[in-house]
Order: sequence, then structure tokens, then C-alpha cells
Amino acid sequence: MLCCFAFLVSCDDSGTKKSAASKTTPTDSPQALSPPKTDHAKDQKTTTSAAGWEADDYRNKNWKPAEGKYYFSELWTYTFLNEMLPNTDPHHKGEISFYVDPPSGTILLERNASNYRDEMTDWILISPDGGYQMGYTGEHGERTIDKKNMNDFPNYKLYAASQAKEFNKFFTKGKGKKEFGATKYNDRTLKGTEYQLSYAKTSESTTLYLASLPFSVRPLYMASKLSQDLSFPINLGYGYLLPEKKLVLSEKTMMGKGREVSYELTSIGATQYFLDLKAFKAGK
Repeated sequence: MLCCFAFLVSCDDSGTKKSAASKTTPTDSPQALSPPKTDHAKDQKTTTSAAGWEADDYRNKNWKPAEGKYYFSELWTYTFLNEMLPNTDPHHKGEISFYVDPPSGTILLERNASNYRDEMTDWILISPDGGYQMGYTGEHGERTIDKKNMNDFPNYKLYAASQAKEFNKFFTKGKGKKEFGATKYNDRTLKGTEYQLSYAKTSESTTLYLASLPFSVRPLYMASKLSQDLSFPINLGYGYLLPEKKLVLSEKTMMGKGREVSYELTSIGATQYFLDLKAFKAGK
């Protein structure tokens, strides 16, 4: 089974810019409930005031959610290895990347860059308030958009209410500190703190490094619940287990016969990626 991957960060760790400019995991559950549902386009215009995550003029010029226009300036890339899968499986070894708009915390999963399995889903637009927009191309070439919200997932409030308890029960903070994501052409790095994740029914454990962000990434870790057909090369099922602003930077588990299951944030690169929703029609 595919081992679960999770990357956590201590509450006082944060992403900084150097310049101003499957194994069964513990029962999932969250520390604070997500804010009430809001209009997705309006919410995505909100920006964080955290230092190093501000919007610049070019971003604001191209960031117009009300018009269906989005712009992403960063690409966060993880490398992964899953020796539980055969070498011929595309999810045995490779990369998974997310497009990120730092000011709003909006994340874009695009089928090729994010290396997920689902032939009809072109992209998934994730808002930190829990809103999802998914673009599909049908068998006859028709393009549609479907909207969902994590607050509507079955038993969301019930599981979310126990997140802090679950986190404290299964995660132990270590002494390790590490910096992730450094590249030659971008300033941002994320500082992670080591954690050990234990399991309820096995003596095995997982080593993770977690970082705190100025926006919620819980919707990212709930994305696997959007569709049974959606499959990621790393585990994005920690929405009910991690504090909402904790991002997994690396994870490593040694399985039976010394087989490794791991992934790590290796690059935060500068990019210019535009998404225009005008070619997609609202789904039924």
C-alpha cells in the first residue's frame, strides 16, 4: 500500500524571503475549523500582510478572479520515491509541483505539473478558505468547471474539531531544523522543524519536517477527497491531522525489506503561469 506522506512545521517556523521584494495513518481530525464559506472569487482577491508574501503591481494587474483570470508567480516542486511500487509505475519516482500565488495562498494543481492520475481533470484551483474549482475536458472536448467546498465534505466539522488532539497524540517534535526550497533564481525558502509521526497499529514511524505558512493549506490536504478517480503520487490526506497552516516539507518512512517511501520539497522556483477560465463553462 502507498505509504502516507505528511510534512509538518512548528508554529514558529515560517517561509522567508532573503530580500524584501499506503500505510494507514492515525484518524484524521483539525485544530480550528475553517472560516465559513465565502464567494470564491471575492475571497481570492484577499492578500496576506505577512512580510515576504506581499503582492506586487504585476501580480495585481493579472490577478482578477472576478473575471476568471489567475496568475501564479511560484512553482513549488517535490521529488518523491515510493519503493513499494514497481519501477514501471509513474508514481514510483518523480516530481510533483504546485503553482502558488503567495499573496492569497491560492494553489493550482495542473495535471502535468502535479503528476496526478485523472484523465478528465485538467486542473484544480484551491482557495485557502476551502473552495475548489475543477476544470474538466470531456470525451467530446467540452470544457466545464465544477465547484466544491471542503466544508461540505461528509462529517467535516466532526473530524475537524478533534485535529489538535490527534496531532498531539501522534506527533512528537524533534530537534532537527532544516531549510527547503532554495533555488538559484528565487529568494523564498521554507524552514522546517522535525517531527516523528507514530501509528496506532504498528511500531513503524515516519520522520517529517513541517513549516508554518501565513495561509491555510488544509484544503490542499483535503484534495484527495474531491473524487475517487483522483490519485496523487504523494499522500494529500492529512487535512484532519495537521494544523491548518502547517505544510509538509519532507517525509520519509522505511517500510519492510528496507523499502523507502519519501518525498521532499526541493525547489521553490519563480514562474509566470496564467489561468483563464473563459474557455470553461459552469457544470450542471
